[in-house]
Amino acid sequence: MNVLTELLSITPSSVQPICVKELVSHLDQPSQPLSLPVIRFLLEHVRVDQATIEELSVFDRTQYHRRYLYQSDHVEVLILGWLNGQRSRIHDHEGSNCGVKVLKGEATETYFERAENGHIFALGSTKLERDQITSSCDNQIHQISNLQSNGQDLVTLHVYSPPLNAAKLYSLESNQIEKMTQDQWAYEI
Repeated sequence: MNVLTELLSITPSSVQPICVKELVSHLDQPSQPLSLPVIRFLLEHVRVDQATIEELSVFDRTQYHRRYLYQSDHVEVLILGWLNGQRSRIHDHEGSNCGVKVLKGEATETYFERAENGHIFALGSTKLERDQITSSCDNQIHQISNLQSNGQDLVTLHVYSPPLNAAKLYSLESNQIEKMTQDQWAYEI
């Protein structure tokens, strides 16, 4: 039974939390990219205990840190560690669906839109606390930040399907769009 068939057969009363290892084992099965609702469903049901968060979290003083947990042709799973004040560049997920779950701390997600002249402007921001989820499709422009007033670290779990092979980077100062490939964006966004 593939993960999509399995998810369709689940009734709300039969849903049990899954751990990160179980999530990864389910992701070995898809023969096609996951839809945004399936990504969101998986993130809603994955539970990560404090010991696992501490074990998997890595932080870097120069920029937030990505740690790959799983990657296939159709999906990838990462844990990101954010020190206070760190943020992604403003970007989209060209061709990929994305789901993000906050495992520790509080994330701020800011949404952007392009004006007719090509510049971007902020539409608004949302604070996401532990266990809250956000999801976006390929052309939605956003930025994730750790802006907590208490100076705490932020840890987030990300699922991309298909894997994030390209992205566009945006700037508030210019209407120029920078296209990035996977070997570039891993260090840029």
